[in-house]
Amino acid sequence: MSWLFGAVFLVVLALAEAATHGLMGGAMVVKEEVSLALKEGRPVVVLESTIVAHGMPFPQNLETAIAVENVVREYGAIPATIAVLDGVVHIGLSVSELESLARKGSSVNKASRRDLAVAVGGNLDAATTVSATSLLASRAGIDVFVTGGIGGVHRGFESTMDVSADLTELGRTKICVVSAGVKSILDIPRTLEYLETQGVTVIGYRTDTFPAFFTPKSNSVVPLRLDTPEQCANVILANELLDLQSGILVAVPIPEEEAPEGDMVESVIEAVLNEAKEQGITGRDITPFVLKRNNAKIGAQIAVALSQRRALKTNVEPRHPIVLFGGSIIDISSRTLSSFNTKTKSNSGDVSLHNGGVGRNIAEALTRLGEDPLLVSAVGQDEFGDLILSQLKALKMSTRGILVGSQDHPVHTAVFNNMIEGATGDSIAIAETSIFDVISSDYISLFTDDITSSQIVILDGNVPVEAIGRVCDIAHSAQVPVWFEPATAEKSKKALHPRINSNCITYISPNREELISLASASGIPVGEAPEEPASQILFYKELGEKLFLPFPSLRGVLVKLGKLGALTITPTTSLCNSANGKCLSTTFSTEHFAAHEVGTLVDATGAGDCMAAAIIAHMLPHLRHNTNTPYNLLPAAMQAGLRAAKLSVESEYPVSHLLNSEVLRD
Repeated sequence: MSWLFGAVFLVVLALAEAATHGLMGGAMVVKEEVSLALKEGRPVVVLESTIVAHGMPFPQNLETAIAVENVVREYGAIPATIAVLDGVVHIGLSVSELESLARKGSSVNKASRRDLAVAVGGNLDAATTVSATSLLASRAGIDVFVTGGIGGVHRGFESTMDVSADLTELGRTKICVVSAGVKSILDIPRTLEYLETQGVTVIGYRTDTFPAFFTPKSNSVVPLRLDTPEQCANVILANELLDLQSGILVAVPIPEEEAPEGDMVESVIEAVLNEAKEQGITGRDITPFVLKRNNAKIGAQIAVALSQRRALKTNVEPRHPIVLFGGSIIDISSRTLSSFNTKTKSNSGDVSLHNGGVGRNIAEALTRLGEDPLLVSAVGQDEFGDLILSQLKALKMSTRGILVGSQDHPVHTAVFNNMIEGATGDSIAIAETSIFDVISSDYISLFTDDITSSQIVILDGNVPVEAIGRVCDIAHSAQVPVWFEPATAEKSKKALHPRINSNCITYISPNREELISLASASGIPVGEAPEEPASQILFYKELGEKLFLPFPSLRGVLVKLGKLGALTITPTTSLCNSANGKCLSTTFSTEHFAAHEVGTLVDATGAGDCMAAAIIAHMLPHLRHNTNTPYNLLPAAMQAGLRAAKLSVESEYPVSHLLNSEVLRD
């Protein structure tokens, strides 16, 4: 027996060495972005790495992996691809790690649950299968995992006893797996029977029959049909509450437009199966790989719905009285000390960089005024994006509505670069704001509950037309007032787009250029603005009153006049139909408010945004459904708005750090 004692001694020595090198304590690392999302209760979706290493050749495998991660981000969740690298489990991979895995391809081992210890103990690279990914996701505290298809009971089971480890893993791991069903080459009826035996909840997503991966239907009926991400999220929460210690399979049919191709592939598979049977090929050798389809979208939507319900249940984040959809931008301003000198490579001057963007500015100002807005915006996964997010967190603002891009995405955090000639004050600006195009109508729909439970919704013109239209549809149906801040003269025209319900907009706040642009686009004769201040005020008064023609449900227009102050235009209460809130007369109450005297003018960039924020904060306690809100709220709040604007122009920041709730006191 001396050989046995010798073997045990060697094992003990190996364990001691492994512990010395940190193997036992450092077997798993969670990517910082994923870790932060989990800590903050934001939605995370897991992806397997087998698709990267064994799915297709390089570079298609890398491009596919990145594309799937981007779909997850587009629908509001953080992707976390799982793999074992050098013996360490990684929950979430960087672009360089994905590329390394993709280049190595099929030379990387596949790891199911049984192989994980070997991969970690041997300091190996391994691409995780469905069973291993499910286990590791659950250990990391992630609830939703998206894959193409799962394994199952193989045809000819009675002779091979071949059952995928995916099924047994689902029976003992708390995870929601979203897939296109069971792979078509498998025995679907027996697979469903096996899942039932394992206690796995099987859901058909918008289908009554179990999808067969390549085709949207099979001959097997699903035990349960659910039609919304919210319903799926409720089942996950119930599974958690009951501590069932088993998984959930959400089977998503292939999109109908791809079904004809799927039918063709299915017939080919049948032929291959027959040939395989004749040649004695069995098991995973004949299990095909198929690219994930729309599962990433559905999985992200379920993860978002789950995150929102969990937040409501635990009161992590209460409903916000103000929901704001708009731009988050880095403002860079450079001013030369004298005239531009084009003969030199550089000009001496001052350069400043601040967080900006109309939507972000208003949200920050509202927060400093004591309100709790929810900002829905987009930033890139870059240093500028980190700068914006860090300030929001420092102000204790929710970042739940911020859509964060990825390093490999072609768009980055929006930047507005304004270059000013010191001698003349002439300027030229360069703006890169294409990232706002990722704010889709589907992403807006994730905030339906936030919109319908708010007191007011704020929109700025940086948001794409389709997204503005979706916000308007939701708010109008719930009779929630909408404030439209144009952002620029060109973007102001979005409010007139046919996609947008003109009855949705309750308040609008253009500056002079934006008002002229809106009027011109509406077909209203404009003419030249006079130079003399009193005549200029009258000119904008008459133009502002005409905005009630294209926007019949307006209850107030705020015209920002810069040094000349501001105008408020509201319909006369007695001449408006209280049943539908629409004015039946062209008679208005128009008031001019002179600007407050400014000490030292530093920067007027955020003055209009701060003015709007203070006015909205002042109005908030009195805001009710559109049809019941008093008409005089806008002029009554103007002094608060002017005080906030004064603080802004006297500050180096778009939103003065001195801004607080004292501004709101009459």
